[in-house]
Amino acid sequence: MEEKNTQQTTNQVQYTADQLLNNDDFLQAELHPTKENHRQWEELAHIDKNTAKEMEKARRILQTIRRKAHQPHLSPSEKKELWERIHRVNKTYTYRRMVYFTLAVSVAAAIALLFILRFTPKEEETVDYLVLIESAQQLQDHSGNIQLVLSNKQQFHLEGKESAIEYEEEGSIRVNSEKIALKEGAEQMLVHNTLIVPVGKRTFLTLSDGTKMWVNSDSRIIYPNRFTGNTREIFIEGEAFLDVARNNKTPFIVKTHELTIKVLGTRFNIISFPDEPTTEVVLVNGQVEVKAKESSEATSKTLFPDDLYRYNNATGEIRVTKTDVTDYIAWRDGYYLYKSQPLDIVLKKIARYYGIQIKWDAKVSGLLCSGKLDLLDDPAEMFTLLRKAAPIIVEERNGEYLVKVKP
Repeated sequence: MEEKNTQQTTNQVQYTADQLLNNDDFLQAELHPTKENHRQWEELAHIDKNTAKEMEKARRILQTIRRKAHQPHLSPSEKKELWERIHRVNKTYTYRRMVYFTLAVSVAAAIALLFILRFTPKEEETVDYLVLIESAQQLQDHSGNIQLVLSNKQQFHLEGKESAIEYEEEGSIRVNSEKIALKEGAEQMLVHNTLIVPVGKRTFLTLSDGTKMWVNSDSRIIYPNRFTGNTREIFIEGEAFLDVARNNKTPFIVKTHELTIKVLGTRFNIISFPDEPTTEVVLVNGQVEVKAKESSEATSKTLFPDDLYRYNNATGEIRVTKTDVTDYIAWRDGYYLYKSQPLDIVLKKIARYYGIQIKWDAKVSGLLCSGKLDLLDDPAEMFTLLRKAAPIIVEERNGEYLVKVKP
């Protein structure tokens, strides 16, 4: 009966984040995922682009809730009661009681957080990265351009497929080698900027300490215009390759929705998309320490060159294995390597990199393929090469690509 209800739910392809947070089937799939219920919601996300975006928002809200709820002093019964309260949440609370959170989340999420704050002590966080991301996305237009949003709401829209942004030590900014005009006094202020790289675009970012970042398609980075204090801290949602400037006195901290990565000076790649089942860190050289937000200090992992750290966002499972790092960083040089990968994963990455819509039938997920794609080629040429690597048929319909297994 439960499976039938879930199937009926996922047949409705228009949801808002607010509706999802009040949908028992969606909450069950996120809090207690199974192969079946996870697959049904992922199929819905694949069918409807707008609902997929709303699901990402709802998941980010649940991640915030889970982080605050997962405190050592809460007993299992208290945690159970907390989630039951979220299920019973209603919309009768007034806007006035949650105005402090409206930049970040929907009404339902703010109510859920009010319940949580009754159970947990207030956390002192210097930066609320979720608020900054949501606030910046509200300002984002639909031009598809790379967007730089400053804390004072000053915005810069960067045309072209690729851009280079460089921060000077004193706080000035250069875009494609040209200094941009900031509001009076902005260079002297310590502020956090948000870089939004939409699908099909990429950005090379140099931070004020000399750290270099290659930011991949469909990614968001939050960072200060200049570093002060005892740490250098940034937030990443998406994919980026970092070449961190070494400073033994000031560690470099990278935060994602699920992980905290501490380094001194090293090169590594991080993949942290909200709609992906795992968060991954691949170390090229140097050494990093990785800690999952919901784990203890004792479970922190120290990575060495060629280590792949994979965190399951749903179960909290952690695996560290050796890998060929070239497979993970080749995108920085404009090509994509894949070795015995399921074809649906390859298609997801291609869709994100090119900013195109790709749909495929269930049989495609069962295919494994290996090869190398030049990401500078246009999509038509790329699909020609992909057809040589797998027994598939590719059809284009109104700007969308449909991939099927050959009969």
